[in-house]
Amino acid sequence: MSTLLLNLVIGLKTLAIFKVRAILAITGVILGTLSVVLVNNVTGSLKEKTARELASLGKDILVVRSDFTQSIRTSAILSGTATLTLEDARAIQDTSPFVNEAIPYGNIPFPVRYGKTTVAGTVVAGTKRAFFDLRGYTISTGRFFSEEEDNSLERIAVIGSKVAQSLFPDEAPLGKFILLERIPCKIIGILEPKGADISGLDQDNLVFIPLRTYMRRLTNTIKVNIIYVQASNKNKMAQLKGDIDALLRQRHKLQASEKNDFTVIDLKDILRFESEAMKAVETLGLIAAAISFTISAMGILSIMVLMVNERKVEIGIRRALGARKRDILFQFLSESSVISLTGGIAGFILGGIISLIVFHLAKLPFYISIKAMSFAIAASSVIGILSGLYPASRAARIRPVDVLRK
Repeated sequence: MSTLLLNLVIGLKTLAIFKVRAILAITGVILGTLSVVLVNNVTGSLKEKTARELASLGKDILVVRSDFTQSIRTSAILSGTATLTLEDARAIQDTSPFVNEAIPYGNIPFPVRYGKTTVAGTVVAGTKRAFFDLRGYTISTGRFFSEEEDNSLERIAVIGSKVAQSLFPDEAPLGKFILLERIPCKIIGILEPKGADISGLDQDNLVFIPLRTYMRRLTNTIKVNIIYVQASNKNKMAQLKGDIDALLRQRHKLQASEKNDFTVIDLKDILRFESEAMKAVETLGLIAAAISFTISAMGILSIMVLMVNERKVEIGIRRALGARKRDILFQFLSESSVISLTGGIAGFILGGIISLIVFHLAKLPFYISIKAMSFAIAASSVIGILSGLYPASRAARIRPVDVLRK
């Protein structure tokens, strides 16, 4: 142990002498370690965020969307030209044995007014009572509307927390009437804050009214934007998706050559898409790290070779005083390892700090990849040993007589 500490002390003193060269080599290791840690932490956090957002949409859910023509990563997932009907939802519910719920849902941006205050861009949604349980909405104050109130076209509303804050900053919203265009609706419930969903829709800036009230009094249409389908068996999701596709094509009288006027989306496909994108980012991060590690290894190698050349007299004297080849070998390996590990630890700490800053600014969930951090430290250690092997072996071959001849 004393020999190890002595070699480390000698190594640190030597690096202090060649500080500029050491700093250049350490910088390469820092960048390599930083790339591995930061990329894996951020991509892991993004995966966690996506998984949470999908979970908030409901368990084992298929989204049947009207006239889906845009990317699944846009807010178009929750809007578009309506081609679905209540009868389509009923047919999906009644035809397949793998369906727990088939819930119609319509939405449209609408100005919402109370007194002299108007909130523009609020999304007004019409749906059934079961939707709230399916999507995990909870009531802060008041209650949800019932199926009986839906059937009787009651003018009632359940509002999101942001709508409540905007329209009622100084009074309780329950029992008050808001205007949806010119239609008065009585507030019977305020939702707990829920945040944005995977499509980017702010779920706290929504106003929910009974589906039939929405269709008859607000939009005057018999069609809806979406049907949320909950499978009874998660292992039958693929089969259910195909069954719904075939059923709706038949109901919409589409010919074999015609494209669907709807899209059936398995939310797990979105997670799969996200995972593939994150893997691509991780791969690019690893490539950048590999380049940084390679450059740093070459830097450490060149520094150690210079050190050997400039310290031949020191090495010769040590050999003359009884130092063995393995002592010299171990000393130079220790010095190259110190350079690499110093950079690895610095990159490790810096990567963690930057990750925390990114999580805070982007409002991402906290995630630390232990695997990435372990790999980064291990890689920096290996780089130090490998890049120091040649200079260390060269130093160990120096004999006292070689120094005296010069």
